[in-house]
Amino acid sequence: MSVIDIDQIKLSTSGDESIMFDLITMGLERIESSESEIRDALVSEDWDSLARIIHKLRPVLHFVGLVSLEDKLVSIEKNAKERTNLDNINGMLAGIFTVFTSAVSELTEIRNNLKK
Repeated sequence: MSVIDIDQIKLSTSGDESIMFDLITMGLERIESSESEIRDALVSEDWDSLARIIHKLRPVLHFVGLVSLEDKLVSIEKNAKERTNLDNINGMLAGIFTVFTSAVSELTEIRNNLKK
C-alpha cells in the first residue's frame, strides 16, 4: 500500500518532472532533518519547538504527496502548543516515523524513475 499520493506531486508541480525531482529531493531532505529535530524536541520536552517543526513540515509533506498524515500532524501541533494530551504525542509520532520510512522509500523510487 502506497503512502505517497503521486497525483498530489503532479498537481504541485504541474507534471513537470524536473520540478518533481527537485521537490522530492527537498522533501526527502526535510523529512530526514525534521525527524531528527522532532526526536530532539521530544527528548528535551521542548513543546514550542516541536509545534514549530511540525508546522513547517506540514506543507512540505503535502507537496510531496504525504497527505495522509495531515490530521495527525495538526493534532500534534495543537497539543504541543496547548500542552494538552502530551502523553499521546510519543505514540502518534512513532506511527508517523513508521510512515516516514515508507515515504522515503517510495519518494526515492519515484525520484529515481524521473527524467532529470
